[in-house]
Amino acid sequence: MTPKQKEDLILKAISYYGIQSQYDQFHEEVGELMTKLNHFKRNRCSLEDVIEEIVDVEQMLNAIKLLHNIPEDLYQIIEDQKYNKLKQQMD
Repeated sequence: MTPKQKEDLILKAISYYGIQSQYDQFHEEVGELMTKLNHFKRNRCSLEDVIEEIVDVEQMLNAIKLLHNIPEDLYQIIEDQKYNKLKQQMD
């Protein structure tokens, strides 16, 4: 699926399910990822299970970014700043 197709699908989901449900779904997906990571640490689920939850969280993050019209260039600037800060802490 192309990035444009993904964006169109997310916008369709926002329109269909509503804005509040996107926030609710985001919270649910983050909780599921936390649970899977804990299970993975104890060998109670597979790496694929964890990856599935990561993808779900990323999908919901993309929905949140679209809901708030976050410009990709601004997002990239802030992301770079955060990685640079981490790099400085590691040096």
